[in-house]
Amino acid sequence: MQSKKRSILYYGTGFLSGLLAVGIILSVLFFAPKKEEGKGYDSAEDALFAYLTALKSLDYDEALSTFAIETALEEMDLREAIELNGAYINASGTNHLLDMYATDAFSEKIMLQARTRMLCRSMIAPFYRVCMDLYQDFDPYNWQSWVRSVESEEYEAFDMAHIHGRDTEKIISEIEIGEIYRWEEIPYSFEEWEPYMEGMFETRQRALQVDDQTVTAAEVRIDGEDYLLMMYSVCYGKKWYNYFEHPINTYYGENGGLIRADELILK
Repeated sequence: MQSKKRSILYYGTGFLSGLLAVGIILSVLFFAPKKEEGKGYDSAEDALFAYLTALKSLDYDEALSTFAIETALEEMDLREAIELNGAYINASGTNHLLDMYATDAFSEKIMLQARTRMLCRSMIAPFYRVCMDLYQDFDPYNWQSWVRSVESEEYEAFDMAHIHGRDTEKIISEIEIGEIYRWEEIPYSFEEWEPYMEGMFETRQRALQVDDQTVTAAEVRIDGEDYLLMMYSVCYGKKWYNYFEHPINTYYGENGGLIRADELILK
């Protein structure tokens, strides 16, 4: 009888241990903080294609997940960035590419929010505006080109042309994705940017602590208009992510990485 009691106790203890193990696994699966970034891609081209495909599907979360977010924050070397910049540029705040840092759990939450906000403000939202037929024609020598004003008497016509009278979601879902290139393969001429590119790659490799990096570009057609979308892409370990629009894009305007093809010159 005693051996039988020990057996029941043994199996009962084993059963409780099993329940405890299952509980721990479930807590990890369902209560662990959700990461904004995905698992990464096998190539930079795959990362850019995934981003455009997510936009076509009108899936904001999926589009955002193609970017390095948590990993970017973990790997960022602020001291290296300060040394390379020659200063800590406080005026840029958390919108600056090289100002991401976290020293504790509180600052980590702040910087993760700042990173996702930066991507939405500078990439996804401007892309959406282009699909609203609000492409920004940017003149670096004329600050008035940065702002588009609408007189009150013109608002109704503006609303019909760009907002409530335009099926922007349909236009985005019908985006045509063409060829995707690496920097050296892009069929358009950016010869004057070559010296800058060399310095940019060296600076960002040291500050962002990436294992590899490149610039990718995709030909896209939006509502009958041809564009080139340029992206700075990074690799951590063996996984590639989108990181940010290419700096060239800001020369042409804040259009979510898009440049109208008719503004470019073929090689």
